[in-house]
Amino acid sequence: MLTWERENSHRRQWMKKAGVALLALCLMTPLMMTAAWGDSVTDEQYEQQEQTKQEQTKQEQQTKREQRLLAIQTGSSKATVNGESLGIAKPVIHQGAVMVPLGVFKQAFGSEIRLEGNNRIRILQGPHNIVLVMDSKTAWIDGQKVELSVAPTMISDTLMVPLRQVASGMGAKLSAIGSGAYTVSLNVVVKEQPDPSGMEGPGSSRIGNSYYTWSINYPSWMMIIQGASDESASYFTDPTGRYYLEVHALNQTVPLNAEDLLEIVISDVKESRETILHREAVSSASVAYARAVTRDMDGLLWETRAYYANDRVYMLYFSDANAEHYTDMNTHAAFLNSFRPSFPAVDPHVKDLSSVVDGLMDVGNDEYGVYLSVPADWNMNDEEMMYFKQKEGILAVTVTSVPKGARSGITSWVDEIKKWYAESFVEDAYKMTGQSPIEISGVEGQLLELQYNSGNGWIYTYQILIEHNGYRYHIEYAYPERIEDGAGLWEKMLDSIDIDYDRVPDQFGDLGEDNTLVDKTKMSTKSSSAYRYHIDIPLYWTPISDRFEQSDIQYSFMGGNFEIMARWNSPADRIIQEMKRYYTEANASNSKLKLLSVENITFAGASAVSFTTHQEKDGVGFTTREIVFENKGITYMIVAELNDANATKEQTDVIERTLASFGLTK
Repeated sequence: MLTWERENSHRRQWMKKAGVALLALCLMTPLMMTAAWGDSVTDEQYEQQEQTKQEQTKQEQQTKREQRLLAIQTGSSKATVNGESLGIAKPVIHQGAVMVPLGVFKQAFGSEIRLEGNNRIRILQGPHNIVLVMDSKTAWIDGQKVELSVAPTMISDTLMVPLRQVASGMGAKLSAIGSGAYTVSLNVVVKEQPDPSGMEGPGSSRIGNSYYTWSINYPSWMMIIQGASDESASYFTDPTGRYYLEVHALNQTVPLNAEDLLEIVISDVKESRETILHREAVSSASVAYARAVTRDMDGLLWETRAYYANDRVYMLYFSDANAEHYTDMNTHAAFLNSFRPSFPAVDPHVKDLSSVVDGLMDVGNDEYGVYLSVPADWNMNDEEMMYFKQKEGILAVTVTSVPKGARSGITSWVDEIKKWYAESFVEDAYKMTGQSPIEISGVEGQLLELQYNSGNGWIYTYQILIEHNGYRYHIEYAYPERIEDGAGLWEKMLDSIDIDYDRVPDQFGDLGEDNTLVDKTKMSTKSSSAYRYHIDIPLYWTPISDRFEQSDIQYSFMGGNFEIMARWNSPADRIIQEMKRYYTEANASNSKLKLLSVENITFAGASAVSFTTHQEKDGVGFTTREIVFENKGITYMIVAELNDANATKEQTDVIERTLASFGLTK
């Protein structure tokens, strides 16, 4: 069950230069082309070009359709597009189907190709959207699930895809013109205006992110790879695997000059254990920046740049697999110099990577087929489908298997959630405010509205429950009552939710049940031979640290916390005396901490001292019990905490049962 206290538990870490080797392997073709980096552009020229483009956007943009004819031959590395020669990996017959290199569609038709995750490829061609999965016959064409004749796979270090179904999916006409010879005909949209950057690009001269306010030239080699889920990082490569680029936007409210930026760059490359070949701070540019050319441990040359603008630091990481000397990176200066910490508004020549509309960003998880939009400034974890901003709101999606037997069905699920709240909150600390039917992507479910208060204000929650194809989809949103438009934000997010219910059955088997709804009487016995004890832990508790042989133990549950600490050669008497002194002083000086009792007890057959305190922190009152004792050279401290708002009979009984199960072993 989603609770406000969990909002800090998930954050996604993004590493620079991620996946370079995989990309080079998956997207490689034998075509060793020289990328069109564009002419060298001065800052003054760039500003003039921006002004010219803004004027052009005031007029109706003229477009035309051009028919392109791709001709290929199985077993041949020679192809043609409208009669012009093109070098490709040799098409082959594989499991009875004609397979062609993925990159040929971009080369021939300007298709946009994205690598998403480790094994998913998305092809965008005009209105058509094709999603392929490596080594899987399952694919999606314009949102419809299809079965391919043969799975996309690596053949001779090149990613090959079935020609017939990919060509058909992008709206092209495929014709067999001879033994092993084929043509693919497709009308593509071409801009009539000349490319104002002097660089060829698939329909756009620049690319960037309007939310993070940056843009850069868009050469024809550039292939988009899925970046950070919050769009703060974007990744690019080319069909040969030679070039690689990352652009990161990081929040930074303190202004930085070129020398400050150079310190950041040097610190960054040193952390990656790279050899610095050249460094400089450039203050003369319209936007100051710093750069360093380095060689990584694999011998690959990189140029790292840092810019400051818009209360952000922009980091660029660029590599050229063919560069040997640091001066070779100078040939790419025009391209890298085209970076600007700005995004021209309403300009069709700039491709926008941002999905932000009305302050919301598209997020989701392809494996589970769950998609929605959340505030763009929230923390995002697509892998675990957890989205939040501290003290403002949190939304989580969980997918589990439907329980066996009588517990299946929406009605039973709703009853279990109501029971969970009744057992987790005292009567005046929660209330159910609404229940109504709801439909998400054509499947009916239930919408529950509840409120709870741990002592520092009411939290409003909305929960969507959907049961379909043997799986449960649980969507939870919570926000504090002080957020004025929390309900309005929920309506926007609710409208964006889309679920592909076929995805989970295709990808998963038994996902298990929701642990928070497990019967509170069910326990699991844990033991530690290193610290000579065993204990029964409730199945509904969430492990924070549960390596019983190696470290302290910690579990959390709604409004509570349970810990076991064990130390060799740390006398219990000394710890007990220090605790008595601390609590005596705190009890006299701190009105929010009260020592309720200090008792000599027998615990697990050993003499022990039990401390019980009550305190208030940030408006939340809670009781803590600490039991300290020593046995055969090991000192133990067991701590159980429970908020006042959650001190139900069921919760206190579980804690007592857990403490009673603790036993010492020989």
